[in-house]
Amino acid sequence: MSRFDEYLDRHNTDSYKWDTLDDSNMLPFWIADSDYKTFEGIKEKIIERANHEAYAYTYASDSYYKAVINWYKDTKNVKLKKEWIVPFSGVVTALYLSVMLYTKKKDYVTISTPVYNPFFDVILGNGRGLLENKLVIDGNTYKIDFDDLDDKLSKSKMFILCSPHNPVGRCFRVDEIKQIVELCKKHKVILVCDEIHSDIIMNDSKFTSIIEFLDDYNKIIVCTAPSKTFNIAGIQCANIIIKNKTLREKFTNLISAASMSTPNIFALTACKEAYTNGKKWMEEQNRYLTNTRDYVYDFFKKYIPKAKVFKLEATYLMWIDMSYLGLTQDALVDGLKKAGVVINSGTKYSPDYVGYIRLNIACPLEQVKKGLERIRKFVEEIGK
Repeated sequence: MSRFDEYLDRHNTDSYKWDTLDDSNMLPFWIADSDYKTFEGIKEKIIERANHEAYAYTYASDSYYKAVINWYKDTKNVKLKKEWIVPFSGVVTALYLSVMLYTKKKDYVTISTPVYNPFFDVILGNGRGLLENKLVIDGNTYKIDFDDLDDKLSKSKMFILCSPHNPVGRCFRVDEIKQIVELCKKHKVILVCDEIHSDIIMNDSKFTSIIEFLDDYNKIIVCTAPSKTFNIAGIQCANIIIKNKTLREKFTNLISAASMSTPNIFALTACKEAYTNGKKWMEEQNRYLTNTRDYVYDFFKKYIPKAKVFKLEATYLMWIDMSYLGLTQDALVDGLKKAGVVINSGTKYSPDYVGYIRLNIACPLEQVKKGLERIRKFVEEIGK
């Protein structure tokens, strides 16, 4: 039995994913965190640090930067320099600050939709205009409409990219990433890339980091974190990669003035341990998630063949089109909830996606099986 098969009861732990549900019998497949134990080294190092019993002011040491640099070299074959790395609390906050710092009121910011819903919030919340470069369905996956992206970027000051893409699960190919960078360079648009899922890659896919192109264009900001990979979002640690000194100083000056500059003691401890010794655990997790993904493919093909399950190349979030049922979005989401399955509504990521759901499979396979049987029963009841 895999370590990821072990049941972990998350009830009564102040879990947003579990403890905010109306019924403890519901199975949550919504919020993007995982339902198994994290890499054991993280727990051990946090306990070791806690046993010191002094939790005062801290900083990111040389060993912390070394761990981050080595991780990216070892897992993504990219070279970072210490001065490019800004330890921070979270990716979404970094996105918000980037919009605030590098654009002005009424400037336009482009995003490729459907996309992680806080992308809308960080733009509109800053009083900026929002332009949607709508992804195009291509068989069982999505592709970028580069002609449309070219047009949108000609009117924009910033492009925020989600790579790997949440919710559609794409790992953009190297030629696609190169074209994105070239278009941003053509229009002198700041490229901000959220790579928070960049470690969670299915075994039959390959990830290309924007970091590979830092020498090609000097207006790139890459937002990374160990939080999704190792299920430590509650500890709040991220690393913002900014090679451009002017952009970096503008970012660090603001967060320093606001006293947001350093993650806490346990966040630094967890990230350093994850990036120093967590690679084998990550690889095992990716194999497990790949197998779970394939089980979901087979289940839908056998029992719910009219639904369209899009190819999952990265993340642990499956994008599924159930619009053939002809239900309103509320009827679909509420119906699944009554059946005991809580998912994310497709319309959270774009109003265009009525009938779509996002399914989080980062949990023991038995939990996925129970959830899928509940979905199957829900669909069969509609057909009666």
